[in-house]
Amino acid sequence: MLTSSTGRAWTGFGLRASFDAAKKRADITGLRWHDFRETAVTRLAKTELTQRDISRIIGWSEDRIERILERYVSADAAALDRLARMSGKDQPAND
Repeated sequence: MLTSSTGRAWTGFGLRASFDAAKKRADITGLRWHDFRETAVTRLAKTELTQRDISRIIGWSEDRIERILERYVSADAAALDRLARMSGKDQPAND
């Protein structure tokens, strides 16, 4: 959980205001908060986590995770990952 400087959980408004202020100080334009979450999805996909695991961490549906991965992760990387899983090398734990 993200907390503010007072140690309390961020509100949606507070987080957005701080994010926007940080973007302005860094002179960053064209990025949204969700862009960071999408980047996290693609980086988590390169670990041993399953799409279901990533979905639970990020708080988005598995379908949304799959669409992000289809858009941002190369087909080759996805195929190699799938082959590794099929070979039993990186079998995810059953829930």
